[in-house]
Amino acid sequence: MSGGGIIAKQNTYLKSFKKAAATSPKTAKSLKKLGIAPDAVFERLEKAGVFVKTEDDKYYMDELKVQKFITKRANFARMILGAVVFTVITIYLINGWI
Repeated sequence: MSGGGIIAKQNTYLKSFKKAAATSPKTAKSLKKLGIAPDAVFERLEKAGVFVKTEDDKYYMDELKVQKFITKRANFARMILGAVVFTVITIYLINGWI
């Protein structure tokens, strides 16, 4: 799956939890009610603490962890963009194109 596809799927999961108001242990929902079949993308978010499993096999979204995860994801994208720009400028300088 491409990077854009992964982000789209992450966003879909986040919207599902928010729409269902599954944002605390008291309002946790089953994955079936959320319409989610766990996959690698879901498991990554669970491992990051974004989705928390309760003792009765329900899940809720930790909104603080969501913000941290989104910030980390945005910082990674900026880092990649910076590396690409740096590489292009370096190639231009090495080849004397500027």
